[in-house]
Amino acid sequence: ISPGMPSEIMFEPDGPFNSAWRDRPVLLIHGEQDLRMPMTYLNQHIGFMESGGLNLATKLYPAEDHFLFFAQRDDMLNTITTWIEEQG
Repeated sequence: ISPGMPSEIMFEPDGPFNSAWRDRPVLLIHGEQDLRMPMTYLNQHIGFMESGGLNLATKLYPAEDHFLFFAQRDDMLNTITTWIEEQG
């Protein structure tokens, strides 16, 4: 949720983050108006994760900022619950 991750651990497709998470599902939730974690930063990291073969699901909120958990709490909890249930 509004993720922040040092780029240096994600640059390589077989780097530490991708290697550790490759066999696990990952849900990324983010507000597209987040100025603390802008979409340019997020898109770069999504690319790193996808190139590393992660099982990545994303849920973006176009009109929300860094505090989307407060603005979209019920929808986010439903999204997380549904995603967890889908993982079996």
